[in-house]
Amino acid sequence: MRPGAWLGIVGVVAVATACGASSKEIKSAKSAVYQCEYPVVWDAVHAEFTDKYSKVAEQSAEAGVLVSEWEWYDSSGARKRGMAGTVSVSPEDVIFRIALQVIKDEASGGWKIMIDGSAQRHVAGSGQMVTVKRGGGDEPAWVQTKIDNLWVVIYERLKQYDTAAAAAK
Repeated sequence: MRPGAWLGIVGVVAVATACGASSKEIKSAKSAVYQCEYPVVWDAVHAEFTDKYSKVAEQSAEAGVLVSEWEWYDSSGARKRGMAGTVSVSPEDVIFRIALQVIKDEASGGWKIMIDGSAQRHVAGSGQMVTVKRGGGDEPAWVQTKIDNLWVVIYERLKQYDTAAAAAK
């Protein structure tokens, strides 16, 4: 093996693992029911959400709701930044926002988290935006990855309170 080849292999593995959570982690996060006081859940949810999406359009601890502002993202899922609120966009760019709600699980009395995202594309020459269908062929793959990753980081903070995980042990 040529010198430095291991570094290339390690780099590929590091990039692959940084791309997203495993399907098992995602499934656990989505099915979690947290048995703890509501403020414990809200504090974890709020901290992780605002760490990833610092521009919050709607926030209500009482309703358990967080919604990010619409922001432009490029085709790879990287947030676009501009000067003084302006962003240069290309036809494959989309605006994206993510919404989260903490809800009471009536069956168990615990707390569940619901997360979804929405993307829109600019229609060239029209000045209009069209919503990208969730799970549709024109939805960028990174949309679901961002949703899943938020679910998993919240789960990592709260998994000690997850009754489903405790039952599986």
